Amino acid sequence: MKLRISKRTYILAGLIVVCAAASSVLYVARQRSPTPATSSAATEPSSQTHVLDKQPQPATNRLAAPKILASLTPPFANGLITNEYAYWNQGMAMRKYSPDWQMTSGSLYAHDGVFWTGKPDTCDHDKTSPDATSTNCTDSSVFRLNTAKIFAGNISVSLKLRQLRNIHNAACDADDTCWYGTHIWLRYQNQFNLYYVSINRADGNVAIKRKVPCGTDNSGTYFVLGKYVRHNFQPGAWNMYTATIQTNQDGSVTIKLYDDSDSTATPIDVGTDRGGTNPRWSTSCKTPGHYASPAYQPITAAGAVGVRGDYAEFEFTNFKIAAL
Repeated sequence: MKLRISKRTYILAGLIVVCAAASSVLYVARQRSPTPATSSAATEPSSQTHVLDKQPQPATNRLAAPKILASLTPPFANGLITNEYAYWNQGMAMRKYSPDWQMTSGSLYAHDGVFWTGKPDTCDHDKTSPDATSTNCTDSSVFRLNTAKIFAGNISVSLKLRQLRNIHNAACDADDTCWYGTHIWLRYQNQFNLYYVSINRADGNVAIKRKVPCGTDNSGTYFVLGKYVRHNFQPGAWNMYTATIQTNQDGSVTIKLYDDSDSTATPIDVGTDRGGTNPRWSTSCKTPGHYASPAYQPITAAGAVGVRGDYAEFEFTNFKIAAL
């Protein structure tokens, strides 16, 4: 007698087989996939190995994949890029205009692929000033250069610097020349309200400072934010420096200086501005940007960055601004 199996029975048997196979696949998949954790490690990319016990993470290198905001390079041809004449005579057609830089004092040159102060002088002790092409004098003994663009937020400024003259002076305290050298400007609002990091100084130290409007130093007052740290340099040798600036949660501002030739992780000096009181403030002070009272606050607004030089001949290159 031939057994007849209905079509309905065939369909039911097929469904049982399919369900069994799916259960096997799901079991294997669940064995190969880690169970998601509730810790922050669960948000890491799937390519990383999941660790149940939280392990200390290495410190992130400040230079790891930086977002470059600007990288300023000199033109290929040697010659004057801009000077103080261009800044103070903006209506004159013969001025040397730069879309990248503004210069309130001195002259900036391109020289064999790097930026250069030119031969510093005082324009006959300030009896005159550079002409449109700085052929009569440079005035670069007082070198004041800032970016035309301003930068907001937490940033780093890095450059490669070479001091061309030996400005070391063991008697600089008596001569009041310890501040001769090169400096990096940060959050530059104007020449009276800014931060700067002092490097390659005549006394062989580095320092981090704040300048506020109203006072006896070019109509302002300087405050040391960190401390004077011994960090010497060799004339004719290249140094790689980076200065970082960040606004903290409490509104204070912290600045760090690195010598990248020594360490990109450990700063040479650290300074924090929490605001303060300017003893040289007065109601008669009319300095641009002056505060309404002796109290001043940290600079959290966007500002320019730049390079300042005092009675020093130097070259610099690889000038970069990056977001932190």
